[in-house]
Amino acid sequence: MGALNNTVDTNFRATNDNWSCFALERVSGNITMPAGPVVFAVGMSTDPAISFSAGRTAQSRSLFYRTKYSTDTDVISFFLNDYDSVVSFENNFDSVATTQISTTYADLAVLAARQVAFHIEITVSIDSDGN
Repeated sequence: MGALNNTVDTNFRATNDNWSCFALERVSGNITMPAGPVVFAVGMSTDPAISFSAGRTAQSRSLFYRTKYSTDTDVISFFLNDYDSVVSFENNFDSVATTQISTTYADLAVLAARQVAFHIEITVSIDSDGN
């Protein structure tokens, strides 16, 4: 079995320039009983998220979560610490969808709702001070 050598590539570049990659490792030792979940989060951050053109002027826009979390570290910490709440919400969402929608289409409806929700990006404008 392989092992990671705990190095960090700080040569930031485009994805297709010397194809960067990452790996995650968790040593669990001997597993004799089921353990709690291991949570990993993979995300991408870009700011500004978009540049909106209205006529001759361009407006840089950030993702809405930037109004509450000023750094990527802050939002990642919140995300990981909120895991149990999210699991509870998703289980409830699945239960409601299954009982409110035909059981034949419940899985499809839940999947479609998640696809829509996770692909909506609400943005806010940025002023000259970056706020």
